[in-house]
Amino acid sequence: MLHKSDDPIVVTGLGAVSPYGLDIEQLWSSIESGANVRSLLDEELSAHVQGPVYGNKIEGWDPVPLLGKKGMQFMKPSAQYLLGSSVLALKGAGFEEELPNPDDLAVVVSTNHACTQVRIDYDYTAITDGPKSVSPMDAPNTLTNAPASYLAIRIQSRAANTTIANGQCGGLDALGYACNLLRKGRAKYVVVGGVEEINSRVLWVYDNANVLSKQSPENAGKSFDESSTGWLPSEGSGAIVLERQSDALARGAKILAEIVSWSSSFVADPSPEKRAAGLARTMNNTLRLGGLTADDVELVIAGASGVREQDAAEAIALNSVFASQPDVPVSAVKATIGECYGASGIFQTIAAIGAIQRSVIPATPGYETPQEAVPAIAGIRSSARAWNNKQDGTVLISAQDIFGASSAVVIRSAV
Repeated sequence: MLHKSDDPIVVTGLGAVSPYGLDIEQLWSSIESGANVRSLLDEELSAHVQGPVYGNKIEGWDPVPLLGKKGMQFMKPSAQYLLGSSVLALKGAGFEEELPNPDDLAVVVSTNHACTQVRIDYDYTAITDGPKSVSPMDAPNTLTNAPASYLAIRIQSRAANTTIANGQCGGLDALGYACNLLRKGRAKYVVVGGVEEINSRVLWVYDNANVLSKQSPENAGKSFDESSTGWLPSEGSGAIVLERQSDALARGAKILAEIVSWSSSFVADPSPEKRAAGLARTMNNTLRLGGLTADDVELVIAGASGVREQDAAEAIALNSVFASQPDVPVSAVKATIGECYGASGIFQTIAAIGAIQRSVIPATPGYETPQEAVPAIAGIRSSARAWNNKQDGTVLISAQDIFGASSAVVIRSAV
């Protein structure tokens, strides 16, 4: 858990490689307007899935202009995405000309399925054709921490290197873990990244977890909407540079936001009511650790992604936590960016920082009321709106995994 400190942890750099391109401003604009790039995935990608699948896919990715040719030959897309977003985030933090001292720089990455395709194909070839048929150059790519390892080599990070594989909560938990590294003096700067990719094996995993649409796939990914038929799978990478406020001020860095607090919890009971109670406990605890109450929150970036049972639990939790101010603005940005699993929490945080910087509350496209299967939330709108009367810009970001974990982070405007 992350407690309030006299030397706050702040955000000084952002980067993203997403279906919306490499430009953070373009990503923010798309999230605000709800402009979705969903498309019907081709038959090769959906070969192991029953029925057609819609998703948010990165098209036309070429890593060379951003990363150069060196090392790209054996690097898989997920690692390339992570390196791309991290390089952009470091440049945004003011490290374009010279990287930090390697002993001061740490890496924390959230991913679950970045290496799933390679691992399955590698094992299948070794079993069917024999171990001499697999390439030794692909062996490192079968490890879940391969993207983080490639990144550490690229940016010469030696302070710490951690990969978190915690489902949909991984991105927010990575932020909390990184903040603790900074608080304990284990690092001076931390690149916190999240990455996932879409491929046939990952879609098979999602399908068998019953989170993909079994019918009406065109209605997938409608957050908090009972007409939604499941996840809208997405891919890409987001990266955030964190450091202590005193260090950022000392080097003249532009501070984008402050990470106030973080916490997480787990509930084994699958019922929406029990899951809602667990998520509400996580939200309230995160606020308490930041010295805040629900009345201090000016915006919620929710984790709802279109699975009705999950969304119902989050709706119940939000209505409970914010009973004293039921009209608190709520945005479910996964209705635009899709479910990027381990990277989702990072993208949610990037969206929250964009809302603070631009004073715009993002849309939740496709949201309609009244509802029965998913409780209505008064503060949601299907279109973007001006963030009027913004004060501290306090944002609660929530996440909930299909297996019962929940996490929350509070951020606010730079001091």
